[in-house]
Amino acid sequence: MKRQEEKYFLTHEEVGAVFNHFQAAPTYPVRQINSVYFDTHGFDSFADSEEGVVPRSKYRYRWYGEANKISLSGALEIKITREHHREKTSRNITLSSTADLALSFRQLSPLVLTPICQVSYRRAYFENASGLRFTFDFDLLVSLVDGATTMKIPKTVLEIKYSRDVPDAEYSSLLGDRRTRFSKYNEAVQTLRLL
Repeated sequence: MKRQEEKYFLTHEEVGAVFNHFQAAPTYPVRQINSVYFDTHGFDSFADSEEGVVPRSKYRYRWYGEANKISLSGALEIKITREHHREKTSRNITLSSTADLALSFRQLSPLVLTPICQVSYRRAYFENASGLRFTFDFDLLVSLVDGATTMKIPKTVLEIKYSRDVPDAEYSSLLGDRRTRFSKYNEAVQTLRLL
């Protein structure tokens, strides 16, 4: 799946005004999203994201629902950022135990990947008639994979997702310089002081 994405740091109040302006309506109930992120021992994905290297890849195991226990049913996802778009592949899997998580990317990537940290947050979904899709992420928590340390990130992120045929001028004049390259994974690594 190819798509364009733009991220902005906005408050709940500001997001409400954006949804009003674009006449965006909810498309899905708010839900809890949880991801265990994987990286190499040298934190190559982290470094590539910090440097803005393209193409770059992120690897995660994602599930919905309860955050304090890794679900045995979820999806392995590889997200590739290219110069002008992002691609995401997803494969549903069922683990026999959480110990299997460390081996889960063996058939999907030539890299030796290990689970690094967990990121959990709540997401609201909106869309408007012209095809702009909005997600708003809040209540962001980061933790070690074993759950020993959990910390709250006091940031809320609006993401606009669109196909190439939707002109960015439709929203960039309203949100302009508020854009960010925010990475939840990189934020978790820095907050948890994993490097």
